[in-house]
Amino acid sequence: MAKRSEERKILEMQAELARLKMTAEHLKTRRAKEKDNFFENSLSTVVSLADAVPSKNILFKTFFLPLGWKYRIIAGAALAAWKFSRLTSRR
Repeated sequence: MAKRSEERKILEMQAELARLKMTAEHLKTRRAKEKDNFFENSLSTVVSLADAVPSKNILFKTFFLPLGWKYRIIAGAALAAWKFSRLTSRR
């Protein structure tokens, strides 16, 4: 009788271990999805802010202001992102 109860207890522990492993894997995939969603939401926020620029030429004009090269590159990247978002939103 004691052997049977020990086997039952071992099986219950193995089942609990399997449940815990499945839960851990589920949480791991959920965290990865949340991280991906955060990146996509951040990107869409930046694109929506760029889309809210009142004038089409404002970013183009800022590119030719007397700024440092670092800021010119940032302005150029913002202009390219804005044009790309406008191009893809028309499709």
